[in-house]
Amino acid sequence: MYNKNIFVLHNYALLKEFSECKQPDIEHANRILYYGRISQARGIFQVIKALELCHNDMKLILCRSFAPSSLMEQCKLLPGRDKAMYIEQVDRTKLRQLSQKCFCGINYFPPVKAYTTACSTKIFEYAGMYLPIITSGFDLCRKVIGNENKSFGLFTNPESPREIANFIDKLYENKALARQLGENGQKAVETKYNFDSEIKEYLN
Repeated sequence: MYNKNIFVLHNYALLKEFSECKQPDIEHANRILYYGRISQARGIFQVIKALELCHNDMKLILCRSFAPSSLMEQCKLLPGRDKAMYIEQVDRTKLRQLSQKCFCGINYFPPVKAYTTACSTKIFEYAGMYLPIITSGFDLCRKVIGNENKSFGLFTNPESPREIANFIDKLYENKALARQLGENGQKAVETKYNFDSEIKEYLN
């Protein structure tokens, strides 16, 4: 028999980390933020290949470490490698500074069960920094990010560099859309998808 006295505490973003964030200068930003573990399983090859297929000149900012470290050398052999910039571990202050020069954040997960039934914390961190999100189009992500017609992201086939490129171009070219999605995301984090709200609900 299942115990009904259970509360799920979601690992959402911390409000205090984004309280001073301002909306990026979308009109002049030409960078994409990728923050998190960099691995083949998390689609770094597809993301870098997508850069070569984009119609616009832009840069991908990679933050965190490669796993394994030899993966960096493999990435340097891919089409689109010249558009990727690697920055090692950054603190939260530096991350927020980097976000000010970006027009979107990208979150890739392959279609395996461990990822299709979960939402990455960095989705909410991107949103807290006013960044619209390009992410894998799994049902749970669609439910959270596209909830109540207040979407703060675009959903792509994670195995298609061409489709990823199309959505990057779409956000880069449609400044009004990028700005609106960014505002929607920041509001969603401020009002719902934050750890402070989770703790309050738990204590209640």
